[in-house]
Amino acid sequence: MGIKGGKPFFKKRPKVSLGLVEGVNNKIRVLQRRAYGYRDENYLKLKIVAAFLPPLPRNANINPHESA
Repeated sequence: MGIKGGKPFFKKRPKVSLGLVEGVNNKIRVLQRRAYGYRDENYLKLKIVAAFLPPLPRNANINPHESA
């Protein structure tokens, strides 16, 4: 119950594995260490997003501007 009764104070949410959270935090920390010397913060953000994208399929077109 909440402070004055009625609705619960906190909503129940699905639990996230702490191992998953620690793995994500560690991956970002490693990227930050490697980012020493990058010119801007936006490039670091781009590298963090790219690190969590799924890998491209082996038969993916590497150069999208090249005609097939």
